[in-house]
Amino acid sequence: SAADFEAAEWGWAEPAWAPEGAGARGEAAAEATSAIFDAVDIVAALEVAAEADDEVDLTLDEYTYGEFDRAAFGAVVERLQTVHGARGGAFVDVGCGRGQLVLAAAEIAADWRDCVGVEFVPELAAIGMAACQIAGRANAAEARTRVKPRVLQGDAFVCLDDLLPPLPQQQQARDVWFCYATRMRRVAPEQGSHLQLSMPLRRAMAEGALAAIVNATLDTGGGFEEVEELHCQNRPEQQECVVRVYRAV
Repeated sequence: SAADFEAAEWGWAEPAWAPEGAGARGEAAAEATSAIFDAVDIVAALEVAAEADDEVDLTLDEYTYGEFDRAAFGAVVERLQTVHGARGGAFVDVGCGRGQLVLAAAEIAADWRDCVGVEFVPELAAIGMAACQIAGRANAAEARTRVKPRVLQGDAFVCLDDLLPPLPQQQQARDVWFCYATRMRRVAPEQGSHLQLSMPLRRAMAEGALAAIVNATLDTGGGFEEVEELHCQNRPEQQECVVRVYRAV
C-alpha cells in the first residue's frame, strides 16, 4: 500500500510486499552489470545505430524518460517470481533504453527462459546490443549458466509479435513483460487514459503471462486483469512509483 512508502531522505526502505533482501539483491545485480556498460565501445555502437532505418527526435520526453530504481526493480522481479509464478518464464523489457534492466534481470535470476529488451531509439538499442554481447562473453568465460540477455531495436507497436519462442508444452511458468511507462503514449481521457501499447502488448502475450507496468495502466477491457498494485520508491527520479501487475486473460 501507499503506507509502505517512505521518502524522507530518499534512502531505500524495503516495502512490506518485497521478499526480504530483494532490494539489496537488485542493487547488487545493477552494480555487477555496471562494468559491462563501461566496457562498451560507444563510438562503434553509434556507428551501428547510424545504419538503422528509424530516426528519433530525442528531445521528445516520450523516448527519454529517466530510470527505474534498481532496488525497486529487484523487489518487483522477485515478487513476480515467488508470488505470481514467473520463475522459469521469460523477461521482456518494453522500452528498455540501453538495456540496464535487461542485464540486471539476467543477473538477478539465472533461470529465465529468455531475457530480452526492445528499444525504439537506435542509439540506445545499439549500446544495449553491445552490452549484451559483452555479458554473454563474460558468462561463457566464467562458465556461468545464465540466459544470454539480448536487446532488439524496433517499434514496440509492431515488433512484439513472435518476440518470444512458445512456452514448452507442460511448462507452467509465466512470462513477465515489464514497462517503465511514465511518459509513454496514452489513449484519450474519454477512452480511459490507459497505454496505447495495451493492444499490441496483449496480442504478443500468452494467456496467463504477466505485465508489470510502472506509473501507467493497461486496458482491463482489452484482455488484462489487474492482480496487484505495488508502491515503491524511485530514487533516481525522487518520486513514488506504482507498479501495476496484470495477467493476460
